[in-house]
Amino acid sequence: MFTQAEGQQALVSIRPEWPTAHIFDPERLNRLQQKPAAWAWLAQVARLRPFSVQAYITDRLLDWVRGQAGEHAAERIVAVTHFVAANLAKPDEHRQTLREKMPWLLADKRLLLPDARADKRLITPECIEGNAGWNWVFISAQDRHHFWLVSDAYIEGHSG
Repeated sequence: MFTQAEGQQALVSIRPEWPTAHIFDPERLNRLQQKPAAWAWLAQVARLRPFSVQAYITDRLLDWVRGQAGEHAAERIVAVTHFVAANLAKPDEHRQTLREKMPWLLADKRLLLPDARADKRLITPECIEGNAGWNWVFISAQDRHHFWLVSDAYIEGHSG
């Protein structure tokens, strides 16, 4: 739950299946703030904070995407990743949160959660390896079983 922050617009590019960004009506918020005890209780219980795109991404969207499973999980993780890349201002400030919460889509369409990554190595999508040759060195899944290959779906439909 968010409060309206000065100069922040509501997100118009939130997909219908993503979690909504509930923003308190300013008039109702003003009335609640006139009752300090009720306001303090509500702010604590509902974890109210000023709305920003960054707060929506780090506090709502990343938690939601971690729970995705089923046939549409791959499409959702790619869409969320593109949204995060396009909308997260100053991503370096959120690097730790992204590392802790953002799942990866693997080439075999599995989602890899951060706590399952351990110390294995990550190889970039096969389609961008091109002349580097990783896609030829690790030809079969058996040859590269100790690597995780990130899915090509992250860069499909995007020009360089």
